[in-house]
Amino acid sequence: MTLYAPLDAAQAVDSTLFISNVRPGGWVKGPKINGALIYMSYNGVFKDTKESQDRANKGEVLTSHDFYFIIAPTMQTSAKKYAWLNDIQCIGKMVSYKNDEYVKYDIFAVR
Repeated sequence: MTLYAPLDAAQAVDSTLFISNVRPGGWVKGPKINGALIYMSYNGVFKDTKESQDRANKGEVLTSHDFYFIIAPTMQTSAKKYAWLNDIQCIGKMVSYKNDEYVKYDIFAVR
């Protein structure tokens, strides 16, 4: 699936942990899913460079070619149609990102 999430400004807990709340208006689309109220949390690995940080701070859109951003999300929903999401592990990669505006991921179920 592809997930698009409009973001509030990130809050830094420390240099290794940032929290971004998702604003209304996001979407998710894929072969077995097309939007739903789904809670997602994830850990992952984010590795950028001074150059990519500077570009992000200037408001440029960054892509997966600009830095390493891989996630391991789990999901939770009470929607019967998407209950299968409660029982799977996913992996994902960032495909585009604009600082304090949005992030877009491609997410895959691990089987």
